[in-house]
Amino acid sequence: MKSLETFRQTLLDAGAAPESPVKILFVPRTITDANRQATEALYASVARHPYDSVVVAESRIRPIDKKIPMPTAAAFATGFGSVPADDALRNDFCDEDDDFYIDDIAFGDDMALFAHLPYVQAACQGAAVVSVPVCDTDPAIVREFAYVLSEILGGRNALIVIPVDAGTDAEANARVRDLAQAHDTSNLFNLTNSGAVELEGSEVLIGALLIAEAWGLDVALDGATLTGRAALPHG
Repeated sequence: MKSLETFRQTLLDAGAAPESPVKILFVPRTITDANRQATEALYASVARHPYDSVVVAESRIRPIDKKIPMPTAAAFATGFGSVPADDALRNDFCDEDDDFYIDDIAFGDDMALFAHLPYVQAACQGAAVVSVPVCDTDPAIVREFAYVLSEILGGRNALIVIPVDAGTDAEANARVRDLAQAHDTSNLFNLTNSGAVELEGSEVLIGALLIAEAWGLDVALDGATLTGRAALPHG
């Protein structure tokens, strides 16, 4: 197994830093041999910026009363050691909205969080992490999720990581990309709720786009994989 420093160097070698700081990173939910190089390039785009906090937000749809349960863990284990949870930030989310609360009801080993923690650990050295599962497809919950993150993180040195798996319909994926880059979340809600597009993680994807719109970010997504970045405008 690679050491943490060796893995970090792999990420640094995978791509250059963008001209403007990245605030949201859209990554594959499932990391495979086919997308590993692209995943490394995505994390390369944030590896040279010293973030204080990283929020990994993922869709975890299940029938629970309160919709955004954040794990209780004080730290998360990886093959490189442990990554501390940002307890203060987690509490700030709870204070902002009642649907955010600390509970392990949606926590599990199958979370995308665990696939991405080694990348976060290597790319964002020293950053603390908050896991934010969104457990409902209701657009009102998605908007709450977006509102709270945009309000709490707006003035902070934080990165949001959004794991998404696109389907195999290239035309549908391109349509999602076009709507996303146009910040057309209303039609994107309609498209994903209609079942016309296969997209795992649509709730956090749309929520992240609402955050990007609130912050005035430029969104760039790949039309096939729906991975990419949202960054501050250059200049």
